[in-house]
Amino acid sequence: MSTLHAATTGLRFAILLVLAYGVARRNAVSTLNSLFAVVVSFTPLALGFTPLGATAVSLVALLHAVGATGWYRDVWWWDHVAHTFAGGVVGAIGYAAIATALAVDGTHVAPVFTDAFAILFALACGVLWELLEVAARDVAAVYGLHPLLTPYGVRDSLEDLFFDGVGALLAVLLDVTVFVPLVAALHVVTLEALDWAFLALLVIVLVLGEGLGIVESRLAVSQARVPARDRDADATGRNR
Repeated sequence: MSTLHAATTGLRFAILLVLAYGVARRNAVSTLNSLFAVVVSFTPLALGFTPLGATAVSLVALLHAVGATGWYRDVWWWDHVAHTFAGGVVGAIGYAAIATALAVDGTHVAPVFTDAFAILFALACGVLWELLEVAARDVAAVYGLHPLLTPYGVRDSLEDLFFDGVGALLAVLLDVTVFVPLVAALHVVTLEALDWAFLALLVIVLVLGEGLGIVESRLAVSQARVPARDRDADATGRNR
């Protein structure tokens, strides 16, 4: 077994330990996020990632699983580290996509174009993730559940996006091409396909953002109608 295979195996085992911790503590948020991390970490087996790609994806999955146990809230720098690594992986995937599309179409552009695409791709995916965090919170608020993902305000979201960008920039500067063979093997990535993919991502972000704005307004109105003592009693009950 190579060093990278051993590292990936160790990371997956660590995720399973975090999952066991969540189950033992009967923590639904930690358990479900750990299950998500397990699926993500084993996805490279099905898709045929390179050893380095599998290790990188499993590391990001582990960082998220641990963060969901409460470290995102209690360890101030954990969120920054997780978003930096995630941004690096997503940025590397974006670079692989644009490099493959240019090769397929026989188009030559300045390297700065592919680098910029990789960073913008990571930021676009980061915006989508931040909106999903808000959506998870709003759904939980509507049904009286604990949110699987928790946004901590506009400043936190901007910091997350900043570190997403930092990670993508590092991937570009380090010339991380680990995902290029995988993307090229799909035989579906072209410049036209990327245009449609980015358009779809833009539409999803705009529609989701508009929808969340409406939901947030209705939740604010609904909460304003609840007497202060009832809100305090409800908050106390949820914290027990």
